[in-house]
Amino acid sequence: MLKITYLEEGIYLEYLEESIEAWKANRILVSLRAGISIFVESSTACLVIPIDSRYLVDIAELEAKQLIEVFPCDEEYLEVIVPGTWVSQNEDSEEGIFVCELGLGGEYLLYSIWQKSQVGSSLFID
Repeated sequence: MLKITYLEEGIYLEYLEESIEAWKANRILVSLRAGISIFVESSTACLVIPIDSRYLVDIAELEAKQLIEVFPCDEEYLEVIVPGTWVSQNEDSEEGIFVCELGLGGEYLLYSIWQKSQVGSSLFID
């Protein structure tokens, strides 16, 4: 599963081995127990990744399987649109979490490309 966290400062992408259904169930349970409102809806998310010829064939395969949609942004970047679930505190929130499943290979591919593109620009410190 890919988990994309949208914050005011930017986005952060993680690869998790947990299933979407298990993650959503736990997230909803925690929100209910804490008395915090939660909004969950099917949606799509967009990742902007650098064009890297090493991965273009793999990205094209994901698109051919209709797991993602790909559009060129400019000469250096691609826009990758993935279907999944948006989770936030309310319907109009610009901050929240987007989760999706693309199969192990697809998830790892997007995670690897995104991670390599963030070297030196991450908002998070490990």
